[in-house]
Amino acid sequence: MIDLVSQEYKKLVFKSFVQIGALTLSVEEFIDIVFPNFANEIESEILKIAESLQIADVWVNIKNIIDANEFEHPLMIALYKNELLREIIGPEYSFIDRYPKVYDRIFREILPYLIEKFNTNKENADDSTYLSIGLIGASYGQELITILKYLFPYLSKTENSEKTALNIDVLNKPNIIFDKLKNNNLIYPKTVISKYMSPEELQFYFRELDSEYLYFSDLIFKQIRFINLNLLDKNNLEEFEAKKYNLIFLHNVIQYLEPKKGEDLNFICQFLDSILYEGGIISIINESKVINSHITNSFEHLYKLSGLYSEEKVCKASIYKKNYY
Repeated sequence: MIDLVSQEYKKLVFKSFVQIGALTLSVEEFIDIVFPNFANEIESEILKIAESLQIADVWVNIKNIIDANEFEHPLMIALYKNELLREIIGPEYSFIDRYPKVYDRIFREILPYLIEKFNTNKENADDSTYLSIGLIGASYGQELITILKYLFPYLSKTENSEKTALNIDVLNKPNIIFDKLKNNNLIYPKTVISKYMSPEELQFYFRELDSEYLYFSDLIFKQIRFINLNLLDKNNLEEFEAKKYNLIFLHNVIQYLEPKKGEDLNFICQFLDSILYEGGIISIINESKVINSHITNSFEHLYKLSGLYSEEKVCKASIYKKNYY
């Protein structure tokens, strides 16, 4: 079953479909990244659905159904239930520099403090070789790109005497998106990345695939480890062997953690505590004031609140310092 419409038309229709679930959130930048990376898979799944429902001109039909607000149409229900489509657009929604106030506080104030403390410990023959940053929840790499942008003054130093030894781990539940990210097979539109990065940053972190798209440079991938981590899998957490971190980002993750019936999520708090150095910082953002708020509440009791505690719309942003003593 062949649909003779342009790729741009398909992208716009797919954007309209994703926008339904995103409500008032803008999905344009998200789709600009998602669609070129999974256009073939999206096309294949939608054509399979169309064939099973005996629907011709499926892209045109999807647009017409959305325009008519017929969200209970069998075609729409089949799209909602499709596992691959749910995997590539479900909890993966994000965009670059999503929480500028939080990032500004961390990288302008907290990171310099951590670096100063780290350098002092190193002079005192501490065992730590690197200042370690853990990013939990990768999506399509938007937050990694954000963090790299803020770390540019540190990572771009050419003199060894000026460099800060940084170790960056990106941790995520195994899925087809993370597989592409950790194998450097995700591509990014120049038009998107150039909105956030200077020409110098862009040249340092990316290489050109063609006139429209970029991919991460091999140099950057030598400084980053990609590690499978499922926060809901107790066995996975018990077997986790990564080093501890001085700074952990847990942004836009915990609202998607659904415990088994009768199970609480205290084991996740205990795990996060176990991988954070004493005196380290963890930044948690929960885009729901209700769902899994007990995780942030647990940290309020566990750690001394450090610096920032703000509410933005339905976003609860908290930065905690691990300080038992």
